[in-house]
Amino acid sequence: MTYFADLSPYEYGRTDWEGWGKDRNVGWLARGREFPSGAAPDDLVESLLVCATRPAREYRGSHECDLCDVVGARLSTVGPRILEPHPASRMQLDGREVRLGNGEIRVHGSDGLWYSAPTLVAHYVAAHRYLPPTPFIDGVHSRAKTIYVLRGEQLARLCALDFSSQFDAALRVLGALAAHTGVDIEPYLPRLLAIVRGDEPRKPLSVPILDQTPIADAWWEIASWFGPDNRDTTSGLIQLFEGAADAGLEVGGV
Repeated sequence: MTYFADLSPYEYGRTDWEGWGKDRNVGWLARGREFPSGAAPDDLVESLLVCATRPAREYRGSHECDLCDVVGARLSTVGPRILEPHPASRMQLDGREVRLGNGEIRVHGSDGLWYSAPTLVAHYVAAHRYLPPTPFIDGVHSRAKTIYVLRGEQLARLCALDFSSQFDAALRVLGALAAHTGVDIEPYLPRLLAIVRGDEPRKPLSVPILDQTPIADAWWEIASWFGPDNRDTTSGLIQLFEGAADAGLEVGGV
């Protein structure tokens, strides 16, 4: 894990990222480096995990916790010889699995400064008693209040649905997004259904007016998660519902 002292200027990754050299670092811990520790607020880990569902500056690779006794991924000894993730790379939030180590949490602190932390900061607080600076904690709580996370009973109900019902739910989200933005999605549905059936190759919705919109994102998520090559439909529904919430849709009524 890359180490940066708390409150030092943020200089990780590309220089074209917003905040490069202006944000303050928080929670970039490493073995052999001292860090502040103590009892964190009871709800801090939950707020950090909520923020981690919308990581800033996502990476292709993944950071791991080298403070733990278990270091690095390992090969599975049961079934196919595949790499199992580091134990710190996943945490549970009321039934929702949150991936850590592949992005950052960026928040506006109570002191007016911006702070950037690796998403692993949730693990550091929970497992290693790391205590972040107070302005960062305040910023995390404020940011978490603005984020909708599919979890608890609603997530359990969606997980219990069969494929057909989950696909119907996905199409309802797509339709609600289209209605919310005043777009007629009907002409494009036959192509989407053909992709899901496997009659057409998976591809984005190539309509210039819809490019880089929540509708195009939802289309791609349905084509990716509900197509014949990837049947992890629950993960797809999580992204769809949360993306709709980010777009300003009242997902509770979808």
